[in-house]
Amino acid sequence: MRGLRRLGVDVLVSAQTDGERVECDLVDQARAVAAAGLRFVCFPIEDRTVPDVASAVAVVEPLYEMYRGGAHVVFHCWAGIGRSSLLAGLLLGMDGVAPGEAWRVISEARGMPVPDTGEQEEWLAGWWEGRFHVKR
Repeated sequence: MRGLRRLGVDVLVSAQTDGERVECDLVDQARAVAAAGLRFVCFPIEDRTVPDVASAVAVVEPLYEMYRGGAHVVFHCWAGIGRSSLLAGLLLGMDGVAPGEAWRVISEARGMPVPDTGEQEEWLAGWWEGRFHVKR
């Protein structure tokens, strides 16, 4: 965690479920993140699924405001392909980046294609198409 802080990360967002945190020995992740001087946000999403749009927007909007203010936000899940990429894509979408470009940028940064499922790709496209109907 301190390494993330040294790299300039300000916020760590976990999309892991409680069970995954147990399996990865990350039960104390929130405490470790805080001890390293980072802000921790937990938004559990079941692997290979998508979250409720309103819930995801409610979590990511404040992160977007921090991002616009200069904060460096890192998303993680199990492999960093599906759920974390979906949340990163949502943040980029809030910044005006269209879904196709968001997936390209995230894929390039990850060094592998994202997202993990077609449902995740459709979710971001659906949010993008309806984004002006989301209360801001």
